[in-house]
Amino acid sequence: MKAFAYNNFDKPDFEAKLTQYLEEHVFSDLVTSWFATDETDRQGKFKKAQGVAGPLPQKGKSGSLRTPQVGAVSKGYRFKGGDPAKPESWEKVN
Repeated sequence: MKAFAYNNFDKPDFEAKLTQYLEEHVFSDLVTSWFATDETDRQGKFKKAQGVAGPLPQKGKSGSLRTPQVGAVSKGYRFKGGDPAKPESWEKVN
């Protein structure tokens, strides 16, 4: 979940993608896992969720997640400063 949020937080449609991710990979699998009887099935679901979420975010030297530097470009957007989780902190690169 953390990896999904980190890899998608700077997208303008983050809330819609997060809702879709939760519905498809967390809630449905959570209910299904309550009834899963074997370890292999549970591990398969975990690996599937990991694949969808993407790699875990890397931590900086201080141990916290790295904040992009002002002017950094990521996925077609330039970071203007402030809270990287807020859309207003980003501008589309022409």
